[in-house]
Amino acid sequence: MPPKQAKGEYIETDTGNKVSRKSNILGSQNIILGGKTIIQADCTIRADLRRGGAPGQHGNVALAVGRYCFFAKSSVLKPPGKMHRR
Repeated sequence: MPPKQAKGEYIETDTGNKVSRKSNILGSQNIILGGKTIIQADCTIRADLRRGGAPGQHGNVALAVGRYCFFAKSSVLKPPGKMHRR
């Protein structure tokens, strides 16, 4: 049985996303979470590294995450370093 989470350790959004207060999220205005996503402690999400959007992309979105995603402790997520037009 997994250990119980400490009360107040996670921030829960209206769409059911749970984000640990101990995670590092940079460039949050460039992130879309699909819903029911869990981001555990010590995760690093670097949406501040976004370059100019490629044609046909979602404007200023650097990272789009689908529904029911789980980011384990100490994982790192960042946009690709190079965008292709195709």
